Amino acid sequence: MCKRICLVLAGVLLTGSLCSAQPVIRVGMTEGGHEKNHSRIFEETRQSLIDRFGKDLVSFELIHVNELVSKILSGEVNFFVSTTGLSRRLQAEGARDLATITSTRFPDPNHSFGSIFITRKDSGIAELADMKGRVLVSNRPMGFYGYVVPIGEIAGHGYDPKDFFSKEIFLDSGSHNVLIALSNGTGDVATVPSCFLEDNYPENHPFRTELKVINVLEEKPCVRSTNAYPNWSFSSSPNTPHELSREVLRVLLSMPRDSYGYRWSVATDFSGTDRLYQDLKTGMYTILNEWTFSNFLKEYKHWVLPLAIVLMCLAGYSGLLNFLVRKRTNQLTRSIKKQQLLHKRSRDSEAKYESLQKLGIIGQMSSMIAHELRQPLSSLKIYAQTLQRKFEKGEFHEDQSIDVLRKILSQAERAETIVQSVRNYARSKRSDKQEISLTRVCENAVSVFKQSGRFSGTLKVRISGDMRLYANPMELELAILNILRNAADSLISSKNQDPKIELIVQRINDTAILKVTDNGPLVSEKELEDMTVPLNSSKLNGLGIGLSLVRTIMENHGGNFDIEPLKYGGVCATLTLKIMEDQNA
Repeated sequence: MCKRICLVLAGVLLTGSLCSAQPVIRVGMTEGGHEKNHSRIFEETRQSLIDRFGKDLVSFELIHVNELVSKILSGEVNFFVSTTGLSRRLQAEGARDLATITSTRFPDPNHSFGSIFITRKDSGIAELADMKGRVLVSNRPMGFYGYVVPIGEIAGHGYDPKDFFSKEIFLDSGSHNVLIALSNGTGDVATVPSCFLEDNYPENHPFRTELKVINVLEEKPCVRSTNAYPNWSFSSSPNTPHELSREVLRVLLSMPRDSYGYRWSVATDFSGTDRLYQDLKTGMYTILNEWTFSNFLKEYKHWVLPLAIVLMCLAGYSGLLNFLVRKRTNQLTRSIKKQQLLHKRSRDSEAKYESLQKLGIIGQMSSMIAHELRQPLSSLKIYAQTLQRKFEKGEFHEDQSIDVLRKILSQAERAETIVQSVRNYARSKRSDKQEISLTRVCENAVSVFKQSGRFSGTLKVRISGDMRLYANPMELELAILNILRNAADSLISSKNQDPKIELIVQRINDTAILKVTDNGPLVSEKELEDMTVPLNSSKLNGLGIGLSLVRTIMENHGGNFDIEPLKYGGVCATLTLKIMEDQNA
């Protein structure tokens, strides 16, 4: 069928070409890819031009597409019939599309033909994505409906057409041979223009029964795997006189429809074709791939002088920056010295809090010794007095025994005096309570904790308004600091990869509630109980009285201290204190 169409076209064209050596109207046409009935409208077009300009001034020539492009650019032909792709591709060289074919089957000249992806039914390819990595067989690398359009469809699905297929084979011998190569296994996928199957092969032909179309977007009037683009176009070559183009166009548009409904019309929307070439960076957009210095100067020559001025300004600005850098360097040196001084002060502050903690420890130990030893010492005193009375009544006759008992009594009294003295000392070291800001106390504790450098994780602090308390600021600060340090030590010992501590302070009615949570490991009830037992520490050099000291401080302030494990790991330590009554209003 294809050969028959080409022979008819060749006969039509050669008849006109023999009439004159130098025809005024020289029309070039590509050899293949036409619809089955295109030969009729081409013959009628040739005859209409002869009727208008004369037989000796009109020539039609059937040419291979590569040779046609060469003759268009050299001026050997001044008009040409081609796909809309070739016409738009040569637009940058001066070619212009004049008219586009319409027909009963494709009444809209803007949307007619597309392409199809076709494969063997046993290839295992079911959709467009399955074609990736397969072998493509096609006609020409710049064939519009046969290659450019389907490659654009692949790019539209987000793939890079350059490496989509493992191999691309181009036959340059027509779509019929492309389908033969696909059937023989030369390739896995073939691309041909839409309507090629329907126009050239009956439904029972092996090409229709053993092959299948992939990515079907439209089935009527022909199966199509891509968007539809304008029909074949009649275009003028570069440097064709505009009056001649105008007269030829008038002839084309005045031609009536033929018996198959074919006629010349005007396409008004080539945006899809242009966008296709732009996305693929080919055709008139090939320059997008060629970023050379000469192209840069050619493209941006009007910007070279402003750019030079900008560079000069940058050079001056660079000199100014060097001056400012030297100035800032001196300022930075002074700032570093100041920072070192602040660091020293922070270390001194840390030492001060360590000393305060030791005093608190001494006070707590003193209270514990007094509580534990006073009762047995009192009992010892009673026993000694009883023995003394027995000796004095003469129940015992050993004189030496009375003297020993008196010494025991004397030593017991001395031990009680010492214990009482230590307890009084611990009480005397406590500072007086005063009105304080809980926010300020928390900020001071957090500042000392950060300056200590023992914790490098995330510390979040949320304080809901300021609250006034009647308390000893140093002892309260020490309690908060102990809780923060205990959380940090737990996270460090568990080697947590994302350690986090959160301090939350809020007010509920007349009570201030301070909570410290961490994301440490899961803690059992036994481990939680051991944390608050005095003199029981999991740290190598710890005394085991940090949280016990916190509890004592809270009891001295009429508050409460509680610690509980969290469901997903870590613990929550809670301090509660009464707010001063004048804040309730």
